Amino acid sequence: MEDYNKEYYWEFYLRDNPLTKDNTKDCIAEVKTGPKTLTKEDTAREIKRTGSELKLPTILSVTSQDSDIILEALLNGDSVTTDLCQFSPRILGAFENSDAQFDPAIHKLTFDIVPT
Repeated sequence: MEDYNKEYYWEFYLRDNPLTKDNTKDCIAEVKTGPKTLTKEDTAREIKRTGSELKLPTILSVTSQDSDIILEALLNGDSVTTDLCQFSPRILGAFENSDAQFDPAIHKLTFDIVPT
């Protein structure tokens, strides 16, 4: 595929920043997303449409395997870097002291996701 430049535009609107109650003038941006959320099936169809010789079920199988491998690594506490982003496991919530145990009522397992 040839290299090309494409301009992207994100439509957004501004709303009050709820984290700064003392400043009523500052705002945060909310990106207006499209009417559609792209699914794994959508991306597989696009791979096929743009010239892949693989059959659609094969593309779906490979992408599912890829997702399963990434998920398993993340659930094991590993970081994962893909062509699109880096996932890093994270625990939200404060611990009372260095001996405190994980408490699901206080702490939440999540991931940081950073573009690569």
